[in-house]
Amino acid sequence: MFSEDKPIEIRIWFDAFAARLVRERTWHHSQEIHQLSNDEIELKLTLTSTVEISRWIMSWGTHAKALAPADLVKDITQTLRETMGRYSAP
Repeated sequence: MFSEDKPIEIRIWFDAFAARLVRERTWHHSQEIHQLSNDEIELKLTLTSTVEISRWIMSWGTHAKALAPADLVKDITQTLRETMGRYSAP
């Protein structure tokens, strides 16, 4: 999804395992990390496109979940459904 330079607020949840790794570096100049319970975090970024971030979120597997915007969540959900379909038994 492209947005022609209109800022998009991205919110991503990370479990305790991934949170340790995410905290170790700066992923984007706009990032904000909010501490949650159980050593989990929420990462907030302001970007102009969700194309690269969706792949990055999915690369974390079960350790991350896109929270916002709704279009990003929908796109990732659809991609994961289609991927699961490729692994279904014939």
